[in-house]
Amino acid sequence: MVGPKILNSARITRVDGDIQAFDSSLMTYKILAGSYPSSQQGFEALVNRPSSPPVPRRWEKQLDNVPIDPWGNEYLYRYPGSKDPSRPEVISLGPDGEEGTQDDISNQDPRG
Repeated sequence: MVGPKILNSARITRVDGDIQAFDSSLMTYKILAGSYPSSQQGFEALVNRPSSPPVPRRWEKQLDNVPIDPWGNEYLYRYPGSKDPSRPEVISLGPDGEEGTQDDISNQDPRG
């Protein structure tokens, strides 16, 4: 039987991998489109070409669908990011599914 600590660790590892994939897809999007998707466009801009501003100059599908985190929640997308406004922020709500709590995981949090 897999213990809760091991299972939680595996989920956090998956979130880290998902965030790396989002970061890579967002960078490719920016190179093609000239800017990151807006907060309103969100991750959907990686799946379907946005029709609302900023409309990308060039666009290629980056994802087949937007994955959900290992706890069954949608990832949050913010641009500009809350800690580094020059790049997008990707957030998992963590095990409690609540935004703004201690267990949230963001690509803008220090790693350590």
